[in-house]
Amino acid sequence: MIWLCAAAQAQQPSPLVPRAELRVVETTPDRYPVAEGQQLRWGPALDTRLRLGADGQWGDGRIALEGDVFSGQLFGATWNLPALDERGRDANAALTAQGIVPRRASVGYRFPWFDVEAGLQTSAWGLGMLANDGEADPLFGRTDFGDRVLRLRFATRLPDAPLYFIVAGDRVVADELARWDDDDDAWQGILAALYRGREVVEGHPLELGVYGVARTQRTAERAGSGTPTCACWTATSRCRWCSTRCCCRCGPRGRS
Repeated sequence: MIWLCAAAQAQQPSPLVPRAELRVVETTPDRYPVAEGQQLRWGPALDTRLRLGADGQWGDGRIALEGDVFSGQLFGATWNLPALDERGRDANAALTAQGIVPRRASVGYRFPWFDVEAGLQTSAWGLGMLANDGEADPLFGRTDFGDRVLRLRFATRLPDAPLYFIVAGDRVVADELARWDDDDDAWQGILAALYRGREVVEGHPLELGVYGVARTQRTAERAGSGTPTCACWTATSRCRWCSTRCCCRCGPRGRS
């Protein structure tokens, strides 16, 4: 595997700061069996991703924009299996409409006692087991796509403690269980709490979190409501519950 990655971000003072990251990956894997009498014949192949974004802030208001273009396999041998996820390894589709992946288009505002954000957002929590935005650097392998939702989110912080509370409602665009472009209709409600203390462990602030989600989903085959799920999380890293990391700044002005 050959992996090339280049990133750039504008440094000049501006309310709107653009950024770009280009990733090019060449892969030549060995053939290996996936079922009796069937082998995965894939590669060599070249896939690309150009991630464009911009973040802006005007006073207490902000905007976040991000999307991928030329995302997917550019040329080479494709999988001889049906499409399994959004990586698009079953077709050379990087230069088609499939290679355009909107990720963020949201606006937010910080009020004196709470923070609100609405629009298309990526979704992440804790170690990425229930929600993963595909942005964290993995210990091995690579990151692709990520959970995307249309979200209305409220967050607040206790006045004299580093304890944050989050309430959010999502219309799922794409995640591990559903994809809107496959006619899946998934909605979820989220309640979460995060403690972000001043204790430092191995150079990172200590964080403790609880995340609960109730979800309903309808597909062309069936409809159902999932059992409410709760996840507890302890970590020594930055807060990763939402794409803008804004919950660590909300609360009474002057106390964040």
